[in-house]
Amino acid sequence: MIMKNKFFLFTFLLAIALLSACHRETRTDITESSWKVKSVTTYGLTRHVDWSDEFSMPDAYRLVFLNDTLFQLNTSINKAVGIYQFSPQEFIIYKYGTLTFVCCEEKLDKQLLHALPKVTSYKTKEKTLILKGDGCTIKLVKE
Repeated sequence: MIMKNKFFLFTFLLAIALLSACHRETRTDITESSWKVKSVTTYGLTRHVDWSDEFSMPDAYRLVFLNDTLFQLNTSINKAVGIYQFSPQEFIIYKYGTLTFVCCEEKLDKQLLHALPKVTSYKTKEKTLILKGDGCTIKLVKE
């Protein structure tokens, strides 16, 4: 009987350790990847990135996590940086600002830059990262 209890306890602790490792892996996977913007939806209006277009910057429409607290978002020609924090289901942006705001005639750029500070949660589905907030959804694909 004592042997069964020890086996059960060992199995239980191993299961907790594996589940904990899986959760950390998911978070690390999100922050250690570069993400291409697929679409932006604000208040029912969806715009998709047309990857057949040639952009001014080779890393256009990319979200990159620079470290555990900083991110950089590139649009067609502009860049924005911010401070973020992840929790189990939240994606909180504390501070955010554009480094450049050049020639922002592209409607997708404006929509993306205005949607980003509204993001409050995230989820992943296969190789897709979905950022959601008040009236907005940003879909990104893993590179």
